[in-house]
Amino acid sequence: MDLPKRIYRETGEMMAKRKFGKPLRELDETERAWMEKSRALATLAKELPSVPGFYTNEKENRIDFSSYKGIGFLVRDDAGRVQGIQIRRDVVKEGESRYVWFSSAFAEAAPGCSRGAPSGAPGGVIFPKEGREAAALCITEGRFKAEQIAKKGNIAVYISGVSTWRSVLPMIDRIKGEREKAYVMFDADMMGNTAVHSQLKEICESLQEHGLKPFLLLWPIAKGKGFDDLVLSQGSSYHRYMVDISYKRFEPLYDKAVQGVLDR
Repeated sequence: MDLPKRIYRETGEMMAKRKFGKPLRELDETERAWMEKSRALATLAKELPSVPGFYTNEKENRIDFSSYKGIGFLVRDDAGRVQGIQIRRDVVKEGESRYVWFSSAFAEAAPGCSRGAPSGAPGGVIFPKEGREAAALCITEGRFKAEQIAKKGNIAVYISGVSTWRSVLPMIDRIKGEREKAYVMFDADMMGNTAVHSQLKEICESLQEHGLKPFLLLWPIAKGKGFDDLVLSQGSSYHRYMVDISYKRFEPLYDKAVQGVLDR
């Protein structure tokens, strides 16, 4: 029994006077540490099955987790908190996606399983090692591209898919500070993908509503599809192939180009 000293003393005196069994004693440091760990483990056992990727295995009466063969990436927000784990699978069968999330949504309906939770599709951010305060704010799709952007001295906010951009807006609001511009860096083939352009348009218009002037960074697709491809293929001269254009100027040009194709 772990009692405050005053209560311990008074209770001990009472028990000694009435000759009740063995005298009380205070827990030593090892015992206290063990009890704290036991409490922490009990709390963990209660909460863990509701964390994405974990669930209760009713058949074996234990907490279990989803397993994948591949590389896992922690997706962190601007405070360094893990928002999810994205996994790049080693082997992909036909019709499967290379990237999946550490999720246990299946457990809700699987026989012999309970609890579990979906992962959602959270976005993350990677900060440059130095010069964070003066770094440009960039938005891209995918972890590998974000890593290259951050290595070049920029703040890289990344989404897991072009349709999931809304999830990073609160984070952008917290990061932007006194910045007036945000640079959107999607793949070089976005010009010919109307679905991607539709999402790009929504992103840029939303950035404007959040007090930022959106700019697009473009480069020839022959030099690399994504920014990471561009850097790998062109090395330190990658910037020679990049141009920036404001969304306000870009959108009329895009509409004109599309209309020209339709009029042929």
